[in-house]
Amino acid sequence: MVVTKDPPPTAAAVPRLTTSDDWQRVLERLDDRRASAWQAGRPAALHAVYTPSSPSLRADRAMLAAYQARGLQPRGVRLVFSEVQLVSRGPHMVVLAATDRLATMRVRTAAGVVVRLPADQPTAHVIVLRRVDGRWKIAAVRAQASAASS
Repeated sequence: MVVTKDPPPTAAAVPRLTTSDDWQRVLERLDDRRASAWQAGRPAALHAVYTPSSPSLRADRAMLAAYQARGLQPRGVRLVFSEVQLVSRGPHMVVLAATDRLATMRVRTAAGVVVRLPADQPTAHVIVLRRVDGRWKIAAVRAQASAASS
């Protein structure tokens, strides 16, 4: 009888993203899922974006729930990434430095009035992604001190 071992994971099993553009596309796809969850008013759909233990998941769900509790329907909850850099990478985790800002966001009130919210400014973040069931998800996001404030 011949016993074989499973081959080690191949590059195809864990995609090897190497450029900032690749990681920016990953973040944009995650943001597409996030925007859909906000647009639909479905906090549970945010699980497609974040790891289960992500503090950002709890914060995003709480923020969406707060809008809903006030009878507001958020629209245009999208991030615009102006810069994404790979800081470090492991087989199931990456750390990115990203600069983003919230696109023009509006809310629709219970009376049907659409209100434009104040413009956001670019903010630097460190974003930790983890690979879960073959997909990248956000594990953590923290503000990064900008060079201008140093």
